[in-house]
Amino acid sequence: MITIFYTPLDNYVNPIEALVNCTGLRSRCRMVATNPYQEWQKLAPHTPITTVPTGLDEDGTPYFGGPILYEFLDGLHDKPKLFPPGPDLIFLRRQLWLADGMFDQFARVFGESMQPPENRRPHLIARQWKKTLSGFDVLDQDAKGWTRGLDIAQLRAVCTIIWIETRMPEIGAQLHPFGIKPDFDWREGRPTLAAWYARWRPNPIFSKIEADQ
Repeated sequence: MITIFYTPLDNYVNPIEALVNCTGLRSRCRMVATNPYQEWQKLAPHTPITTVPTGLDEDGTPYFGGPILYEFLDGLHDKPKLFPPGPDLIFLRRQLWLADGMFDQFARVFGESMQPPENRRPHLIARQWKKTLSGFDVLDQDAKGWTRGLDIAQLRAVCTIIWIETRMPEIGAQLHPFGIKPDFDWREGRPTLAAWYARWRPNPIFSKIEADQ
């Protein structure tokens, strides 16, 4: 049994949830809902930076850092691999890191939207938003090569876009003075990415998982 500490968020499918669904590992995983800000004590014995997701295998060996945990879990099933071996694996990891990074940049914009207006930092908002938009542009280019089955980079990209779509209305309502609109549509000017996302978003692997505790 693999223990996975993760944070389930409303209306957002965490990539670890999608991965567990995709690989058929649910029966082998104990999903522990954990808020790393309020319940860091749960994580401290297993990861020095108390972040999620973090996994523990049967003997208690920790795997922390999303991409590390994803690759560890991908080695535990017999379905087509999300990290397929071969010369393109390093490029696949780069694409995965981009999707992970876009999530982080947008999360910083989200954090600014939660601050009182007088405490918001215009330069930080502009910088992180620009990085998010640049990420979409690169994903649109990458999507031209996403003609095979689902891999870890594509799985992570779907979850990142779900996160951004979910949060845009509330973020835009707060940050519209900074040029971030509630009705922002990332699909404009990115037809390849839009078509790819329309193909994969309805897949049932992008469904919520009930935590075990």
